[in-house]
Amino acid sequence: MTVAFNDVVLISNLLAPEVVPSFHDTRLVMEQMKTFHWRRKSLSSVINILAQALYSLFAANGIYSNFPALFS
Repeated sequence: MTVAFNDVVLISNLLAPEVVPSFHDTRLVMEQMKTFHWRRKSLSSVINILAQALYSLFAANGIYSNFPALFS
């Protein structure tokens, strides 16, 4: 969710009317989208790496994967 909010702020700044007066200017819109693509990578990759690390840390495997069933 953090990445999504950051994406909204970033894209709204890059495509603001002061920066891109008209969406008919395809070249300018594409330049801004390319900028968006590269700027978003720094935050999104960090968040994705941390999310994967947390998932790996808390994902149970082995005998503990069925832990609640031990108490049934």
